[in-house]
Amino acid sequence: MSALKEAQSFIQKVLLQQETNRLAHGNPEADDMRQPLDWGIIVAEHTGHLLGALREGNIQAVEKEIFHVAAPLLELYNSLITQTPNLWTFRCLSCGQVFDKLTQPQTKCPLCEGKLERIEAQNEKAWQTTP
Repeated sequence: MSALKEAQSFIQKVLLQQETNRLAHGNPEADDMRQPLDWGIIVAEHTGHLLGALREGNIQAVEKEIFHVAAPLLELYNSLITQTPNLWTFRCLSCGQVFDKLTQPQTKCPLCEGKLERIEAQNEKAWQTTP
């Protein structure tokens, strides 16, 4: 099997486990609002189960726990993407003051009411920056 087909198979199994978890254990509305820390704790719990299965050498349990780790890891990633606000950095063109981590775009300097220039907008994730 090619690496691409193996990856596609893995992703399909992760998505199936995610759906199964939500149906069996979750509340769709609550799961959509669950904080990244909550998902991280679930990932950690299943990581412990995975390590136990590895220590026992139980291949079937290892495979099962890989998907039990990967599904909430996907949920964690999704919660980071959807719940982390964009943060804006601006500089006043009049007084030069820099304002970091504003959660919405600003046009006026709060100190001198001069025009603000956007320096950058970023999500607090190192891998995603918008110019």
